[in-house]
Amino acid sequence: MPVALFAQPEAAPRRKALVIGNEHYAFLNRIPGAQHGASAIAAALRRAKFDVLEASDVTLARLKTVIEEQFVPSLQPGDDCVVYYSGYGLQRNETNYFVPVDFDPNTQAGVEQVAYEIGRLQYYLNGKAHLQILLVEASWESTQLVHWAGTVGLATPVGRPDTIWFFDAARNTSTTASADGPGLFTLALLHALSQKGLTMTQIIQAVQGEVAEKSGGRQQPYPVGVSEFYFTPPPPPPVKETIIKVPTDIWPKQGSIEWNKDHQDYVYIPNSSFKMGCVPSAAPDCQSDEKPQHTVKITNAFWLGETEVQVAAYKYFAKQVAHRKMPQAPMWDRGWKDDGYPIAYVSWQDAQDYCAWAGGRLPTEAEWEYAARAGIENQVFPFADMKQSRDKANFQGKQGYDQYEQAAPVKKFDPNRFGLFDMAGNVWEWVYDFYDPLYYSHSPEVDPRGPDSGKAHVARGGSYASDREKHLRLSYRGHFDKGLDHVGFRCMLPDTPATRAQFKTRTAP
Repeated sequence: MPVALFAQPEAAPRRKALVIGNEHYAFLNRIPGAQHGASAIAAALRRAKFDVLEASDVTLARLKTVIEEQFVPSLQPGDDCVVYYSGYGLQRNETNYFVPVDFDPNTQAGVEQVAYEIGRLQYYLNGKAHLQILLVEASWESTQLVHWAGTVGLATPVGRPDTIWFFDAARNTSTTASADGPGLFTLALLHALSQKGLTMTQIIQAVQGEVAEKSGGRQQPYPVGVSEFYFTPPPPPPVKETIIKVPTDIWPKQGSIEWNKDHQDYVYIPNSSFKMGCVPSAAPDCQSDEKPQHTVKITNAFWLGETEVQVAAYKYFAKQVAHRKMPQAPMWDRGWKDDGYPIAYVSWQDAQDYCAWAGGRLPTEAEWEYAARAGIENQVFPFADMKQSRDKANFQGKQGYDQYEQAAPVKKFDPNRFGLFDMAGNVWEWVYDFYDPLYYSHSPEVDPRGPDSGKAHVARGGSYASDREKHLRLSYRGHFDKGLDHVGFRCMLPDTPATRAQFKTRTAP
């Protein structure tokens, strides 16, 4: 008999997940955001190397098929298994059930005939996986379900050593569905899953804390069981951060008077990595769509407009391109008489068309924030000292250098460390990305370009009408679906020989 000379390495446990989002019910109120939240959870689990099976708006028959004929047979002993469910749930006689989308509250049938017992799922999972984590967002308020079941919310499940239960609310309590997005439980779960190195127990604690804070203590997620399981391993030991140095040997030279075919000056931006999103010290003030802070790598150097695109440049574009008209003029520059103001009232498509004509495109949201931060990590605002804000930006009100009720001509305020003017205030700036409030929870780590579709596009930087404390944060994400008098843009050009070839030497001031 052959003898094995070397022990074979033990294979890592497989990771399997089932994600269900029930949003559109035939006889019960819709749960806004259930499917969106489920999709975001599925994306987060895939990033954590889970093989994910997704299902949405499932009937009772379909629910049985997905669980018992598709998901459970795919499991093997030793697998790590996660099940996420967002939809209605109910309890009868201390037993919890998933409510399928074809549930009729007027039925006279027994509960087993119209709903899926959650314990049945646990029964099928027993022995099929090494660890089972069940994330259940099913305590949605429904007077119809309460009347039919005779009880509010869900009951405490039976614990097992190999099973972690995590419910969105305490036993016998309900939660109110958000009008336009996923529930607090799912949002907090997404934030926690995005953080590397948290154990399941730490994730539970983080979710409980965020939900309690956001709900004013009214909603209290309820766990049964503890585990040191990691969705993502701990990050490597921190490396001392250094400020990015702007190269001095680039061509054209930094700060030179070369200009592009659109008669705008451009600034060289070196490639590097940076931390994008809400700075931890500002977390209490940040919006949920600014979280979590995450590392992003910009792989290619590029050129960014030194200023917002000016009226003179857009006039030149409109003259050069057939059938292109100037946009509506704002009240603060009737007839577009002052060529030094930033152009405004341009739609996202108009801005993108201009940048394409100039030889580039709108910067992505990541490229814009990277350039705005100018190599300084974990700074909340474009200025280190809030007392300097009136020297650095044109925003709501007048004081110090800021004597403008509305937009100001470009270059009236100090540039940032990369030499870019008005990255905060004056006019919002269109960027390339569609807007998605959950995008940071599942965006790529390298050169993110935003979701593939959406109803609105992101705009960054705030405007003359902005609140300093809120809109001038470097991580704040504005979004609009049309051109406005306080929205403009600047362009990004790739650093290529073709781009450099079209730079010209300015012959007049």
